[in-house]
Amino acid sequence: MKLEKNDDSGYVAPKAGLTQGVIKSIIDVGTSEGKYGPKHEIMMVIALPQQTHIHDEAVGPEMLTISKWFSLSLNKKSNLRKFIESFQGEMDSDGQFEVMDLLGTNLMVHIVERTKDDGEKVLNVASAMPLSDPAAAVIVETSKFDLSEFKGVEFDALSEKLQARIRNSDEFKQSPF
Repeated sequence: MKLEKNDDSGYVAPKAGLTQGVIKSIIDVGTSEGKYGPKHEIMMVIALPQQTHIHDEAVGPEMLTISKWFSLSLNKKSNLRKFIESFQGEMDSDGQFEVMDLLGTNLMVHIVERTKDDGEKVLNVASAMPLSDPAAAVIVETSKFDLSEFKGVEFDALSEKLQARIRNSDEFKQSPF
C-alpha cells in the first residue's frame, strides 16, 4: 500500500507503529495463478480507530484502514493461521475455522514501513496481538464478500480494481454469475 495519497482515490495512509485495529472487511478474491501455482486469496481490511481523517466535513472524522492479503489456507505453516493465532490463540488441530467469523474482532496491529526494491515506500501489517484492554473494544460496521455466497450488491460495493481481480478468478469464471 502506497504511503502517498493515491491520485484520485483519496486514500490517506495510516502512521506506522502499534495501534488498535478492528477487522472491518474480509473479501474472498478467489483462486488465480500465482508465482508458485494457483492460490486462493482473501483480503482483510482493518479499520484503525485511533487514526482518523476528515475526508468530508459533512461526515466528520473517519477511521483510516490498512489491508492485509492472505492465501486462504489454515495449514500449520500458513500466514493466515499464524496471523489468527497471534491474537486468538492456538487453533484446534483439525484446522476447522470460519474466517468470516473474524469480522468485528478487535486486536492490536503493528504497522511497519518498508522500502521496496524500486524505492517505493509501503506500509505492512507486520504482526497482531490481542487487544490489551477489552474495555477499549470498538464496534464498526463490517462487510464481507464471499464467492461461495455471491451477492451482486456486495460485489458492486467493491472497487473496480478488486472487481476485475475477482472476475479473473477461477471461481468467478466457472460460476453462473
